[in-house]
Amino acid sequence: MNLLQLPRCALGLHHRDRRRAWYDGPIVRSHCTGCGKAMVKDFHGWHLDPGPPEAAV
Repeated sequence: MNLLQLPRCALGLHHRDRRRAWYDGPIVRSHCTGCGKAMVKDFHGWHLDPGPPEAAV
């Protein structure tokens, strides 16, 4: 955890950890260096992982 990154995380400016990135099919996954939340990279760039899609009822 990077304590200098935490204020930026509070503002929504997350930064991925380059050492903990891995390929998961067509996307790349990593974690934020400040808060440790899961991040994904797709066609739009790096952003927080929205989680699994909800099942349709």
